[in-house]
Amino acid sequence: MPKVSIIIPTFNSEKYLQECLDSAVNQTLQDIEIIAVDSCSKDRTLEILHEYSQKDSRIKVINRPKEYVGLSRNAGIEATTGEYIMFLDSDDWLELNACEILYNKIKKDQCDFTMFGYDKKDGDQYIQKTWPFENIFKIIGENVATFDKTANYLARDSMEPWKKIYNRQYLLENKIIFDTSSFGEDVWFYWLNIIAVRKFSLCHKYLYHYRLCDNNMGTSTISSRYKDNYKVFYNVEKLIENSSRKKYFIEPFVLAWVYNICHWIERLDKNQKDYDRCMKHLFIYLNNKYDMKKILDAKKYEFFMNVIEDKIKYKNFIKNIFSIKNSSGRTHKVITISGIKIKLRIKRTKKCQKFQ
Repeated sequence: MPKVSIIIPTFNSEKYLQECLDSAVNQTLQDIEIIAVDSCSKDRTLEILHEYSQKDSRIKVINRPKEYVGLSRNAGIEATTGEYIMFLDSDDWLELNACEILYNKIKKDQCDFTMFGYDKKDGDQYIQKTWPFENIFKIIGENVATFDKTANYLARDSMEPWKKIYNRQYLLENKIIFDTSSFGEDVWFYWLNIIAVRKFSLCHKYLYHYRLCDNNMGTSTISSRYKDNYKVFYNVEKLIENSSRKKYFIEPFVLAWVYNICHWIERLDKNQKDYDRCMKHLFIYLNNKYDMKKILDAKKYEFFMNVIEDKIKYKNFIKNIFSIKNSSGRTHKVITISGIKIKLRIKRTKKCQKFQ
C-alpha cells in the first residue's frame, strides 16, 4: 500500500502538464502512486502521460470518455490503493516536500483530513500566498479539531478539493465522491466531507501552487455551469437537512450559497435574463424558508456594498433584484432583496462613504 495517492485529472493539459508531473514524481516521499485520469484529450496530453509512466512505474494512466471533471476524479478515487489521497490539477504543481509533510502530519494526528495553504500564480507570475483557514487556525492552531467548534468557519471555506489530504478509508466508508454535473462537483464533495468528518487538523504551510487559468476540463459552457451549480446547492441543502448536523450547518450553508450566487453575478453576462430570473426565484425560495434577515448580516455581506457602489456594472442586477432607498437624514440605506429588507448604517469618512 503506497502512503499517498495523487489523483490528477487531465484534459488537453499539455501546456503545464510536465511541470505538474515533475512536482509529483520528484516528491521527497517516494512511496506514492500517481493516478492520471485523462478525458479524451486531443493534444499531446496522453503522449506526455505515457512517456512519464514508462519511466516511472508509480504512474497509472486511465483513459476515460469525454466527461466532466467530477467523474474523472471519482474514477481516480476508485483506482487508488494508497493510505491517503491528494488531488492535483494538471495546470498546478506541488512543493516537492508536500507529500512528506502532509503524510507525517495526518498520520500523527490520525485525522480524516488535514488542510493546508497554497499560493496563486497568474501564469508564472507570483500573486499571493493564501491561508484560507485563518479563523479556524485562531481557534485550534495545528492541533486536532472536531467539527462542532469550527462549524461556522468550515461552512464558509472555499470548496477546492486540492487544499486537503484525505484518509482514503474515511472517503470510502462514507461514500464521499464528486457530483457528476458540469460544475459544482467540488461543492458536493466538500459538504459530504463536512457532514461526515470526525476530526481534522491544519498544517500551516503553503504546499500547493494554484495557477489562474482555465484548464478547459469537460465540455460545459458557462451558461450550463451556473445552472448545474444551482442544482448541486439544492441537493446539498437536502443533504444537510437530513443530517444530524443540521443545527450547526444550515445557516452558514445558506450564507455560503448566497455568496456563491454573487460569484456568478461577476462572471456572467449581465444581460442574461434567465440568470436574473433564476436568482430572483432563489432569493424568494430562501426568504420563504429561512430567516434571511438574520443570515444576511450586512456587516459580513461585502458584495452588496460593491453592488451599491457600482451601479453601472450591476444595473440589471439592481433593477431585477434590488430596491435601494435612502432613509431620512441619509444616515442609512435600506436594501430590499425580493422582499428582504436590510438596513445599512453609513459610516462617513473624509475620503469616502462606507457601509456597515
